Amino acid sequence: MLTQCDKEPIHLISKIKDEGYLLVIDTVNFNIIQISENFHTIFEDKSKKILNTHIQYLFGENYFQDFKKAITQSINNIDEKFQKFFSTFENKELYTIIHSYEHYYILEVVFSTKKAETMLQDIHEVQNVIRQYNLYETTEHIYQNIVAQTQKISGFDRVLLYKFDEQYNGQIIAQVAKTMHENFLGHHFPASDIPIQARALYLTNRFRTISNSSPKQSDIIPELNPLTNAPLDLSDSFLRSVSPIHLEYLKNMGVTASMSMSIIIDGKLWGMVVAHHP
Repeated sequence: MLTQCDKEPIHLISKIKDEGYLLVIDTVNFNIIQISENFHTIFEDKSKKILNTHIQYLFGENYFQDFKKAITQSINNIDEKFQKFFSTFENKELYTIIHSYEHYYILEVVFSTKKAETMLQDIHEVQNVIRQYNLYETTEHIYQNIVAQTQKISGFDRVLLYKFDEQYNGQIIAQVAKTMHENFLGHHFPASDIPIQARALYLTNRFRTISNSSPKQSDIIPELNPLTNAPLDLSDSFLRSVSPIHLEYLKNMGVTASMSMSIIIDGKLWGMVVAHHP
């Protein structure tokens, strides 16, 4: 039986974390068809007035040329899930991640480029830590090395290694912590703790950070994508907002910030590396 958590359409939440900005532009004319509402904090005009304008008129000619170079690279590198590029706007450096779809591009724009680059670097470093071990070898030494190295890379207080059984019930098989001393080692958790649709997302978008368990959120305008007449699918988005149910879960655990990375073996979700900060 599906639970309420299983039914929540977390990939269609139509909001982003207020840590960056989101644009959707069509692939034919490069016109803006959706935008995150927080753009009104950058431009004097309200964000709704930016809709249906060309991307060049928003951030300028240099940004548009950098964008076109990036999507050309995307065409030539079909194995890449997304493209990224740096540009400037009013003497500020912009960092943009592009997600390409059949009729539109989703652009995630961040002004704090150092923070964005650090996050992506952390992703690669933690993934490399996991890749160096054969997780079919069930040894405590391997598992403990994974959490210890992840803690060192990420700077999070507590790191847990979470393994699934055949029914996706989880068990904590390794942990390390600095000040968060609650012992989860050996604890078992039901499959409902990570609901069906969340597990599906972790197969396609393997990394998730929540920098604040009480985040500011920004609506996507309009809520329905004009080209699909449906809510925007944010499955691959780094800025996708957080489910209220999950935020309550984090607060109950005394967690203010978290990071999670899925471990996939032979196309199946093997487990998770989960990091917390008090």
